[in-house]
Amino acid sequence: MDPISVEKKIGERECRVAFSRSSGLQCELNIHYRDKGETWIASKKGSPAEIAEFIELAPPNLPDTKLINSALEELSSKIPDGML
Repeated sequence: MDPISVEKKIGERECRVAFSRSSGLQCELNIHYRDKGETWIASKKGSPAEIAEFIELAPPNLPDTKLINSALEELSSKIPDGML
């Protein structure tokens, strides 16, 4: 499966999230966030259930919850049913 990604930008703040699924149940989620030259990166590999749990638990630790959650919501709407 080709990666599905979403990019959001507000002023100097940028966020890119990407989801991919390889053969079997192995999935990967990558979050890249940049603000004023500083970059924050999070990555998770695992089963669809592990990725879903990571998305639920990550917001308190994110540098810009509103922007990243917006990107994650849009990404979720692009992932075909049953893949996550």
